Amino acid sequence: MNIPLRIKATDRTPMLEYNPKELTFSMVGVSVPDDAKSFYAPILSWVEGYVKNGITDQLTININLDYFSIQSASILLKILKLFDILPNVVVNWYFDDPDTEEIGFDLADMLRMKFNLIQKNPENYNEN
Repeated sequence: MNIPLRIKATDRTPMLEYNPKELTFSMVGVSVPDDAKSFYAPILSWVEGYVKNGITDQLTININLDYFSIQSASILLKILKLFDILPNVVVNWYFDDPDTEEIGFDLADMLRMKFNLIQKNPENYNEN
């Protein structure tokens, strides 16, 4: 699917981008929209269209969220489950605290795609 996706970040929503040349899908920033369902509805539709095309090239999903709400986490899982249908998907899950790291581990256990857990700032990481 060569349809790029680019949604600019706000103070409450993440930057979302699909780069068809690099085959990357990225979510960066914070995700605490007032209405997560409405905000993510077009993204879910876009992902469904991407998956229906049955692309077998490797897709890299970069998730670098500083903070996200419970509603956003639920929709993020839906997005990842849609992508999980494809055969060659790798997720780079960026974290900087134990809670976000644990969520990455939990998602990796729920999905069959490869997960790379990447510590953003190892020198500032606090396990307590």
